[in-house]
Amino acid sequence: MDHADLWAAALGVPGVVDVSVLDDVDSTNLEVRRRLEVGAPPAGLVVIAGRQTAGRGRRGRTWEDVEGGNLALSMATPVPAVATLVPLAAALALSATFDGLGLSTSCKWPNDVRLVVAGRPHKCAGVLCDLVADDAGAPTAVVIGIGIDVDWRGRDRAGAAVSWTSLAEVMGRDVDPVEVVVPLLTHLGQRLDQLDRRCPDVLDDYRTVCDTIGQRVRVEGEQVERVGRAVDLTADGHLVLDVDGHEQHVVVAGDVVHLHDG
Repeated sequence: MDHADLWAAALGVPGVVDVSVLDDVDSTNLEVRRRLEVGAPPAGLVVIAGRQTAGRGRRGRTWEDVEGGNLALSMATPVPAVATLVPLAAALALSATFDGLGLSTSCKWPNDVRLVVAGRPHKCAGVLCDLVADDAGAPTAVVIGIGIDVDWRGRDRAGAAVSWTSLAEVMGRDVDPVEVVVPLLTHLGQRLDQLDRRCPDVLDDYRTVCDTIGQRVRVEGEQVERVGRAVDLTADGHLVLDVDGHEQHVVVAGDVVHLHDG
């Protein structure tokens, strides 16, 4: 990863004011939080790394990236007017970035972006957002963490619980991080601006690319495991689940498993 080229390209994106490019870090989200804690302003603060040694997923999962195969990016932003839609806005920014590379994408609620290959979705990227608060508990910033599988050619992923792929595998060529980071930051800035203006486009656009809506799913991670058909999103971006036609349940957080995926 060419630090100088990537740093200069990212810093040239409107709204980005502070960029760090690292070979590796424990977690880009944690690194951004550390910088916020020592007084860095949240607007336009970006940390990019080729490898995380203590990355986190949803529900506290941990993993270690394979060197050279991934791209991790975290950006801080002041809390927008509709903060609950930030993960969906980030997913849309990822989807638009991949579409710009000539790829077909879909989004799995709430935080996965998938490449559609031969009609089947394969996870390629994920989003993890952290809310930062002051000593009194008042929210001060959101840290948007994005992980992308850039090049997993030749890597063994046998036994993985979900179907994964990487940009290089689908595109059949090397991928320059600049061609991913610049459009991603650009689209992300535009989507965050829409959230701050309470523009309905984020929710409407996410509905059109969300392949969870219409699927029969199992929701894990709540007190009661539920199975039903995902039918819509609330105004806050939560998933509406129709449970066997008898009741509707709103899923605020949890793992969603598509029961007939691909």
